[in-house]
Amino acid sequence: MGSQANWKEFTTEDTTKERRKGRRARLVFPIEVSGIDEAEGIFCERTFTNDISERGCSFHVSHSLQRGDMVAIKLLAGPDPHSPENKPLLFQICWIAQEKHGWMVGVLKLNGENFWPAVFPPDN
Repeated sequence: MGSQANWKEFTTEDTTKERRKGRRARLVFPIEVSGIDEAEGIFCERTFTNDISERGCSFHVSHSLQRGDMVAIKLLAGPDPHSPENKPLLFQICWIAQEKHGWMVGVLKLNGENFWPAVFPPDN
């Protein structure tokens, strides 16, 4: 994990002008999201990131969630997605927007552990 990438290839003016600390990159990674939806049912859904940052990501889900909910996200990329290294981490939902077929969700990582197979530039 932690390969070098040319950050400017993945960022645009839209991704650098934002209210969050740190930059987001429009990188797609397969993930597994699990938690409890509004109907208090446990769910586990495979999806893809829409974008990532060192501290979080956004993605599409079919389950109805609320701001403040906690979800576990497991990265399903790399040579062995089932290795102990790819353990799920907790994220908190910061925003949610209803879409035609589900919801777009933005989450914030709850611990400082490195999660993405990317090296992020320092904050300005």
